[in-house]
Amino acid sequence: MCISTFFLLSHRPQVLDGLAVLFVSALLMVVKAYVLVQSQLGRARSVAKAMTKVRGVKMVHAVTGVYDVIVYLELPDMNSLSELVIRKIQPVKGVERTHTAIVV
Repeated sequence: MCISTFFLLSHRPQVLDGLAVLFVSALLMVVKAYVLVQSQLGRARSVAKAMTKVRGVKMVHAVTGVYDVIVYLELPDMNSLSELVIRKIQPVKGVERTHTAIVV
């Protein structure tokens, strides 16, 4: 039996209820990140439109400045995040470079 299971089973029911809520909340946490995208000249809108179709993407904005598109993601874990960026965002036609900023 792992320590956390022992801890949960060895305490009073009212404490157990609160801990169970915290434990379930921790399991439901997601990784949140912003992907800053530099696109080819004149392709920011088409890149942004393509990003809206990617599962896990919650928000997309074409912006001005160093980056052309900012994508907000929510995923269940870091592996899912890296897979999405590498396999779904970077290959989009018009994407030149990405920078991922993970929310802490």
